Amino acid sequence: FEPVWDARAGAEQLYEAVKVSNLKVEDFEGRKYKRLAQLEALVAEKRLDNSFRRTGALPEERRFGRAGADSATDAESFAGLCAGSRSRITGNAGLLPVLDMGMMPNSNGFLNKEDLDKPEALWPLQLGFDPETSLVQVITPIDQEILYGEDYPVFASIARSLLDYNREHAEALISELGLGADSFVVEPGSNDGYLLKVFNEHDIRTLGIDPAPRQADAANAAGVETLAEFFTREKAQAIAEDRGQADLVIAKNVVGHVADQVDFVNGIATLLRDDGRAVVEFPYVKYIIENLEFDSVYHANSCYFSVKSAAALF
Repeated sequence: FEPVWDARAGAEQLYEAVKVSNLKVEDFEGRKYKRLAQLEALVAEKRLDNSFRRTGALPEERRFGRAGADSATDAESFAGLCAGSRSRITGNAGLLPVLDMGMMPNSNGFLNKEDLDKPEALWPLQLGFDPETSLVQVITPIDQEILYGEDYPVFASIARSLLDYNREHAEALISELGLGADSFVVEPGSNDGYLLKVFNEHDIRTLGIDPAPRQADAANAAGVETLAEFFTREKAQAIAEDRGQADLVIAKNVVGHVADQVDFVNGIATLLRDDGRAVVEFPYVKYIIENLEFDSVYHANSCYFSVKSAAALF
């Protein structure tokens, strides 16, 4: 075997493609590429080395020996698996096969050098389509405790462009809804408090809920009250009884990440005042398909919404 393509040729091809496309540095620092900023921050914190390998050890049970079922081995068995899988909106079986990417690890689960020879936990990464609601969903999700544990690496405040966009959005909501000192804003999936900080600057009462412990700690340290828990309908009821109902509930890029979408949405309805506003944001499956963004498919994001599927859920 004599390869005709090597790293130098690949770099040259990439360079020429960037020139032809007139791409600039700003194109790679925008919201679409915020994960680059996350990796740079993890390297700066020395949580990852320059090869993106973890520098510290993790408890054995969090990384190894936790694999799910085997991936489908052919198109027929994949179709059968989808047919027996249930919609995350209706609970009805009968999904259609979309994409089988085989066995994959947790996308946020970095390894250290000492772990490279150990069998990494893998789960099937497969997408199915619900013809009743048009929802595209991951067939076999990873347990939420694994996804959002102590090693969860994403801090929203790191990406400058994301902060600018969300500040503008928050300011617009404050103005549009007339929010003030008597208002109450709740954000499930609030990460490190990057968004709620803006409301706090206007003396608006806020509460964040996020299961990732390091992110919740960072938010509390920054003065944004945050519960290190999962948001559920039961939790929403407890908050409403203890603190009152919310004027605004914001859920940015979180609806597709939760274990139970229906329970999550019921939680929003429970927590909101009758005249309250819910604002949700998630990736649009139309753009993922049109732009062939297969790298947007990963276990933590278990649902990919269209207008039809979002309407069916809400």
